[in-house]
Amino acid sequence: MTYSSRIDISSELSVPASSGGVEAQAKRLFDLHSASLRAYVLTTLRDPAATDDIVQETFVRLLRQMNSGVPIANPQAWLFAVGRNLAADHLTERARYTSIEEPARSAWRREQADPAPSAEQQCLHSERTTRVERALKRLSPLETQCLRMRSGGMLYRQIAASLGVTVSTVESALSRSIRKIMTEACGRCR
Repeated sequence: MTYSSRIDISSELSVPASSGGVEAQAKRLFDLHSASLRAYVLTTLRDPAATDDIVQETFVRLLRQMNSGVPIANPQAWLFAVGRNLAADHLTERARYTSIEEPARSAWRREQADPAPSAEQQCLHSERTTRVERALKRLSPLETQCLRMRSGGMLYRQIAASLGVTVSTVESALSRSIRKIMTEACGRCR
C-alpha cells in the first residue's frame, strides 16, 4: 500500500513537522495516539499483554515507515489500520495454535477431570445452602413478598402496585433482603 501525499504530522502536532527528528515526531504521535490505539486493540484481543505487544509493534513499524521516507497521509488512520491488521494476525495465529493443540489438551482434561464435585465442594455447597435458607427465614414478610415477586419477573412498579406501597419501599425492601442473604451466604465475610 503506497500513499501519494507527503506525511503531514504538523496538523496533528500543532508544531512544524521539521522541528525535531523522525524519532521526536514518532514520540509525539505515540503520546497522541497510544492510549486510544491500545483501547481499540484491546476490544479485539481482550488480552492486555498481547495488546501491549501489538501497540509496541505498531509504533516500531511507524518509525520504520517514517525513516524509509514513504509518506503517510493520515498517521492516526495508518496507526489504527496497522494495529487492526496486527491484531487480526495475532488472532489467526492464536486460532491456528489452539486448533493444533486443543485436541490433545481436551483429551488430557477429560482423563484428568472428575465430573463429580469433590467432598469439599459438596460440603461448601451444603453450608451455603443452609445459610441462604436461614437468611430467607429471617426476612420480613414485606421483604419476602418483594423478593418472590421480583424473582418471578415483576418490575418494581408492578410489585409496588400489587402490595399497595411506593416504588422506593420496594427498592429498600429488595436491597435489605439481598444484603441480608449475601451477608448470611458469605458467612458474614463482609
